[in-house]
Amino acid sequence: MLLFYSNDHNTQAITDMITQQRMKQLKESLSQALNLFYPFAGRVKDKVTVDCNDEGVHFTEAKVSCSLAEFFNQPNLSSLIYKLLPKQVIMEVSAEGYTTMAKVTCFACGGMAVGTLISHMVADGAGASFFLNNWGSNSRISEFQHAFEFPTFDTPFPHNNAWPQDKNAMHLCCQFLNKDRLATRRFLFDEKAISRLRAQGSSSTVQNPTRVKVVASLLCKYAAKASKAKSGLERPTSVIHTINMRRRASPNFPNSCGKLCLAGHGFNEGKHY
Repeated sequence: MLLFYSNDHNTQAITDMITQQRMKQLKESLSQALNLFYPFAGRVKDKVTVDCNDEGVHFTEAKVSCSLAEFFNQPNLSSLIYKLLPKQVIMEVSAEGYTTMAKVTCFACGGMAVGTLISHMVADGAGASFFLNNWGSNSRISEFQHAFEFPTFDTPFPHNNAWPQDKNAMHLCCQFLNKDRLATRRFLFDEKAISRLRAQGSSSTVQNPTRVKVVASLLCKYAAKASKAKSGLERPTSVIHTINMRRRASPNFPNSCGKLCLAGHGFNEGKHY
């Protein structure tokens, strides 16, 4: 995950001292977050086990000579974006067994990028967001204490030792991923575009579609059109969305920080887009 922060004080010169203060603050707040999210500071032992030994995370600092605006205007942004992550290969566990890796890149304008890689051994996307929100709350300088919810790591589904280790979800997914065939594209949707899409997507059955639904539908629509233009055939289209089940389950598990998600499967026969 990549988070970008602009410099709120555009007229203020960003000195090395200010950068060092910000970096110190990020490290201290990260340490505070890891006290609660202790598996994130552990080490992967095997395909199903994390040793919560409190050895810490891999933290990298970097500087670039351009501004955030100049970076986003680069023609090869899709490949450059990965350089802001702590590691290039994102589907494999690090050789050292880190469950969490972070990289903070400071730009010449005073902005910064925080790149994180969190192993699916300890959290899914919702759990990772929970952790990052906590880290961010700890980083803010304020006279008020930020109230936040505490994570829980008690699994509602006990581990089945009889289940083969090589049949876990990550192992199965990696078999179908060919890194040489993966491509990255960046599409920007401003507020007006989202509003138009939501208006167009409204119907008697879906009266107020979410941002995720309308953007996903648009991408699916044009992916299907591209496939038809290339092959000349109207092929069925299948889309899979990961659904956070924490607040949908009964009873729910809103603060559970492991993995609690299901795949939602959408299917279109190719007749209507």
